[in-house]
This record gives sequence, C-alpha cells and structure tokens, in this order.
Amino acid sequence: MKKVSGVPELVRFTLVRDAQKVEPQPDTTIPLVPPGAATPQVLTELADAHHSESVQAICANFLAAGHFKPPEPDADLPIWELSRWLRERADRVSRAEVLAWLAHRDADVLTRLAHRDIASKRDSSGTEIWAGIRAEIGASLVVAMLVPDADPAVPPALNRLLLVGGLAELVLRPRRPATERDGAGEKGTGKPETDTGAEVWWALHRRKVLLPTWLSRYPERTERTEAGLLRSSKLARTPAVSDYYVVEDEWNRYEAAEIAHIENVLPHESKKRVHRRETETEQTTTTDTERTTETEVDTQQTDRGEFSRQTQRESELAFEGELSVDTTGQYGPTNVKTHLAATVDGSLAEAEQTAYKTAKEIVSRSVSKVSERTRTVRVTRTFTRITETNRHGLDNTEDEPIVGIYRWVEQVRRLRVLRYPNRFLLEFLVPEPAAWWRWLDKSRQGKGLITTRPDPFTADAKPKSDTNPELTPADINPNTDTYLKYAARYGATGLEPVPADQTVATVISRYPPLKQEKDGIPVIVEPKNEWTLEWNSQNTLTVPAGWRAKSWRAAVLAWHDGHFPEWQEQLSITISVGAGQAAAVGTTAKGSALVTQISNGAVGPISSGTVPVAVMLDAPYGYVINVELICEPTAAAIQRWRQATYEVIRGAYDLKLQEHLQELAASSIRAGIDISGMSPARAREVERTELKKHVLTLLSGQSPAASPDPWAGDEKGPWLDVSKPPRDEVMFLEQAFEWENLRYVFYPYFWANADRWPDLADITGADALFAAFLRAGSARVVVPTRPGYEDQVNFYVHTLIPWGGLGAPAPDAPGYLSIADEVQALSGPARGGVPVGSSWEVRLPTESVCLADAGLPVNPHPAIPAPPTAS
Repeated sequence: MKKVSGVPELVRFTLVRDAQKVEPQPDTTIPLVPPGAATPQVLTELADAHHSESVQAICANFLAAGHFKPPEPDADLPIWELSRWLRERADRVSRAEVLAWLAHRDADVLTRLAHRDIASKRDSSGTEIWAGIRAEIGASLVVAMLVPDADPAVPPALNRLLLVGGLAELVLRPRRPATERDGAGEKGTGKPETDTGAEVWWALHRRKVLLPTWLSRYPERTERTEAGLLRSSKLARTPAVSDYYVVEDEWNRYEAAEIAHIENVLPHESKKRVHRRETETEQTTTTDTERTTETEVDTQQTDRGEFSRQTQRESELAFEGELSVDTTGQYGPTNVKTHLAATVDGSLAEAEQTAYKTAKEIVSRSVSKVSERTRTVRVTRTFTRITETNRHGLDNTEDEPIVGIYRWVEQVRRLRVLRYPNRFLLEFLVPEPAAWWRWLDKSRQGKGLITTRPDPFTADAKPKSDTNPELTPADINPNTDTYLKYAARYGATGLEPVPADQTVATVISRYPPLKQEKDGIPVIVEPKNEWTLEWNSQNTLTVPAGWRAKSWRAAVLAWHDGHFPEWQEQLSITISVGAGQAAAVGTTAKGSALVTQISNGAVGPISSGTVPVAVMLDAPYGYVINVELICEPTAAAIQRWRQATYEVIRGAYDLKLQEHLQELAASSIRAGIDISGMSPARAREVERTELKKHVLTLLSGQSPAASPDPWAGDEKGPWLDVSKPPRDEVMFLEQAFEWENLRYVFYPYFWANADRWPDLADITGADALFAAFLRAGSARVVVPTRPGYEDQVNFYVHTLIPWGGLGAPAPDAPGYLSIADEVQALSGPARGGVPVGSSWEVRLPTESVCLADAGLPVNPHPAIPAPPTAS
C-alpha cells in the first residue's frame, strides 16, 4: 500500500443510519458507493464477517488481487487529475471553472451537460459521473482503515478523491431556482449562493463521506479478540448527534433540619467529661540454642605373660617313749607276766607346684554422645505511654435551666436544565470510578510520619478479601524461601533455619599389634585367634530430638586373618542398624584387605531415641567400621518450626502496625481542630479529573500516561528525550471534547464486586456528592464533542487515529482551537447552553450539626435563578 504525504485534508465521514435527532442537511454527505454503481464484493464480504481473522483474510485477498486503488495512481485518470488541479489552486475555484475543466478533460461530461435543461433530474443513463472508479475508491478506503500496517495518511487521501468525485457530480447538477434558496445560500444546505470559489471549497471541506454502520463493530486495526469483533473504544452506546441536555447545579444555602441531640443543664449544675487513654506493650521471647557433640573412642590392648614355679619341702619327726615293766615269775610251770610299753610318733611331708599363665586382654570402647539444648533469646520491649485527655465541661451558673438543641444540617442546592444543540455525544459506563482515589487517600494517610503502615498480612501484600485471606502457619513453606520474603517485608529477625537432615556416626574397630621384636628385628605379629567369629553389639547411635532415622551407611576397612584352616578363606562382615535388614560384605581372597562402603541401609521401626548397632565378623584380623545414621526432621518438628516462624513474622507485623497506628493517633491529637474532607470545589475537580481519566482510558484502550514516555534521566536528573515522537494524541483528546460539559451520575455500591461491599457501603462525608463518588459501584458518564470536531472524533472512535492521521491542524485551519478559547473553556462553565424550563431545589443531608439558633451560610452570588414560588 503506497504511502502518501503532504495531504492537508482531514477525513470527514459519518455512519449511515446512525440514530440522530438532527438529520444531516441536504447535499452535505457523499455516499461511499454511488447509486449508479455496483457494490464491490469486498464490502459485501466485510459486512458478513464476524471475526478478526476473517476481516484480515478478506483485506489481504483484496490487496493481493490488485483491486486496491492508491490515492496517487500512475495512470492519468480524470478523478485524480481533477484532485491535483484543484489542490494546485488551493480549492479556490468557481463552479464555472470546474465545469470548463470537466468539459475539456472528459468527453463523457458533454453528455451530462446536454441534459442540464432537465432541472433536478439525472441524465438519461441514470448513472453518476465516474461511478465505477468511485465505488472502487470507496472499497479501498474501507480496506485502508482495517489493514493493520496501513499508512494513516492513505484514508484521508482516498477520502479526498471521493469528495472530488462528489464535487464533479454536484457542479453537473442544475442549480435550483432562486425561489428555492434562502438567505444562507441554497435552501437547507448552508452553501454560498454566489458562484465563487467559496462554493467549491465548501463542497471539498464541509461535506462528509457516509460509511456503513457495520464498520463500527470492528476494533482498532481488527485487533484479535476471543469474542469476535468489537468497537475499539469501549463505549456504552454507539455515538450519535443529538441535543445535549445537562443539569447545572450550585449550592444555595444551608438549613437546620431534624434534631440530632439535646443537652440539658440545670441551674448551677456543672458537668465535665474526661477521657484518658494509656497504652503499654511489652513482649519478651526467650529461646536458647546450644548443641554439644561428644565422640570418644578408646581401644586398649594388653598382653601379659607370667611364669611361676614354687618348690616346698616340709619334714616333721616326732617320738614319744613310754617304759613300763611288770614281772611275775613262775618257773616251770612257770607263770611269768611281763609288761613293756614303748610309743614312737613320726611325720614327713613334701610338695612341689609349677604354674604357667598367659593372658591377653583387648578393651575397645566407643562412646558417641549428642546433647542438644535450644534457647533463643529475643527481647522486644515496646513501652508506649500515650495520654490522651479530652475534657468537655458544661457549667450553668444561672438560675434558669439551659437547653441546648443540636440539629442536623442540610444543604439546599439549586438546579436547572440547559440544552446544547447538535452535539456529538459519547457515553461510557465506568466501574468503581473512585477506586484509584480511595487507594491514594489511604496511602497518604501516614504522610509526614516516621513510621509507615505495613503491607497487608497476605501472601501478595494486597488487601485482605474472600479470595485473598491472611497468612496462616500453613503458608510458611519450608521447601521455598517465601517465608524469607515475608520476614523481609515486615522486618522480622531471629528466624530459625529450616530443620534439615542430620547425620550422627560411631566407630567400631579393633587394632591388633602390628609389630613385635624378634631377635631384635620388628616382624608382623602372627595372630593366634582360636575362633573365626567375633561379635560386637555394644554400640548405639542417639537420634536428636525432633528427628527420625531414615537410613544408614557404613565405610569398612578390614583385613582377613589368614592363619585359619583352609576351609575359612573368606572375611565377611555383617552390619545391622536398628531393626532393619542386615547388610553383609566380604572378600574372596585369603589374607587380603576389604575396603568397601554400604549405602542406603534400612533402619526399620527403631528410628528415634537410641538406635542399636550390631556387627558380626568372620575371620577378621583388624578392622575399622564407620557407621553413619542419616536422620530427617519429623512432621512434628517441621510444624513446630512453621508455627514458630509464623509467630515471629506475625509479631513483627503487629509491632509495625501498632507503632504506625499509635503515631497516627498522636499526630491527629497534636493537630488540634480536625477539618476532614475537602472543599466542595476541590471535590468536584477530583470527580471530574478521575472520570476524565477513565473516559480517556476506555476511549483509547490505554492509560493516558501510556508510552512513549518522553522522559529520560541519569544521575543529573530527568530530561526530555526529543528523539521520541510527540504525543499528538494528547492535544487531540484534550481539545476535541467539551470536558467542561462532562456530566455524570453515580450508581450504588452494589454494582461493584461483592467482596468490596463492606468497604463501600458505609462511606460517608461532609460532602454528600463526594461521598456518593467514593462509594459508587459504577458511574454513567456523557461527554460531548466540541463543535467542529465531530468528524475527527468519529474517525478516532473507529480507528484510534487522532486528527485523521495528519497531525494537529495549523492556526486558522479547520479544527484549530486557540489557546485562549481552551483556557476560557477550562476556567469557566460551558458556553452556548439554552435554559429549558425553570429551576428547582433539592436538599442533601450532611454530617454536620449546629445549635438551633446558629446562623447558617447562604450563597451570596447565586448563578441559577430562584424557582417559581408555589401557588
């Protein structure tokens, strides 16, 4: 698509059959497709398209087929030649000059000239001049408005060609008789009456091209949307020309209303109210952490040899003699009696004893001791003493009672209706118009204070709601570092680390003597073990409190005792930890080393407290076995850590919130008289500014502060980046609307999301209108286009291209708004309104009270006249 430059005209068009109270004047519009020409197929296809994909495909096919008519073709066709000829003369030529050029340039015009005597009738063929090419140009104009990468100057240039074609048709039409003309020119048209250059200029600069209504449903450059094709601007209603009726209001006076409170004081009675508030907070948390690990390994080996020989002789001789003689003699038959007695006692004893004893003693002791003591000392002491004393006294020293009647104050406002004729109106529905202002007001409550209000105690630091609850211990996840983010957000310190796996270990070993002296030469000791099996079950591992054993591993360094018979050629070691499955390793070579590791051993059900370790060895000479027990934190330990971490973070949040609220309360006490809210004039300004911002966002589809951002900066401060394009859209949106005539009505809070109803429903204030703005769930906003900008705004609504794609107009050009007019429009009420009917008054409640006899203000300079008195 060819790019066009240097085209000064703006696009002027309107939509066919738009709802309008004021109909277009005769001969002020140009049809997109002349009545005598067939409708191009591309327009029929686009009218039936309902998705952006279809629109893009139709436009692409139209361009690929070569049907697009560029605004400056290579071929010299009459419509392009006439446009160029008129531009060279600044469009300031007479009707007769155009007729002469047509008669000279195009022979078909002679046929039309021959029928000029038939007033108000077409030529005998019933067709318009250049009808076919005008229809193709109209189709090209629509496609140029829908193609995403089209040059924004192309639609105005094509629009110019259509107007030139309409001009040729207009000058060929017979002029009406003078009796059908009014003082302003031809009847009902507003065209100049005389045949001067002004009539041709009017036909090229004041008439509009009619576009089909289905074009309004297409978004900006057919932006892709899931719901199909929608208008680019988020309008509540299709824009149209209508008389604009607005209600103008102003405050007139304040009047006392119903009773709010009655205070009675008897004679010589005195009343005094004293209110005092004190706050004191102290928080102390103490936790100690102490961990002691003690490992003791003691291996003792003693070889003791003892030879003992003992010889003992013992001899004992004892004699005892006794002599006794008795004699009786008889010889022959002789009887002789003799008694002789002798006693001898003797003893001899001898003993010999030999003893040989060899003792070998090995003592192996391993002690593993883990002692843990936790104590964290955290002392947070906040001692705040706020003494707030409010005294209110009533003292009646008179002899008569006093009755004080407090009454509510109501505001009386005076209103009237004004009519602004022929305004192009845009209407919007704004959700929660005061949402940003409420946020701003809440964020600046602590302005000038040392402390700041902490972010809400939620995961995303956004306000609490049904879908965004407060943090709980379950949100403290040990597997992520989100809890560190929460701690940093509220300044929490002293957090315990996440419970992690721990490892406890023990050593089981036997160290035989490796060398001995033999004939003065060190040699290896030959083992003399009588049994191949050795048992060791005196080792235990203590699992720390809050952890449980999940597995074990062991590193084995051992040597085979090779002195056993041939049938014992292997060294094997079997290890069992807890009540899990035992694991065994061994060698196949006699007198060799065993160096290996056992991993992922099962512990079994004995996983806490004291875990036993048992080792069985077959044919070992010496060995060292390091056994490690891998312990993981229990679910209860994780939960305790989670709860403790949550309490620390929550305590830090509560402390920051309390400090801020206390400083806020103290500052309000120091402020003395508190005048809440803002002046009514400032409140109306805030309402208008916020609604204007929302209207611009809905109209353009982006925030008014959208890119490109013209500001750049460095350490020297911000500066304007002149390389970025100017924002023509800013000037267009500020000047094209009568913002001083913006009108709105607020709808109740229940049109907002239900989770915000509690925050909105009870908003009150001294200014009833501003309170309605703050609690509104939605707002209806109507803004009129400034007279003379209807076409540019209509084009922007459907294309989002300001100024018709040609930039802001120059001074004295059509559409130019002087800075004096803009300042006057912004600094005062809208001009041009015609009063309709008489004024009336309304009463609005306020939150103020007054004594019954207190004087209330009245507007000294009312602009709205008083309503007629009731009969």
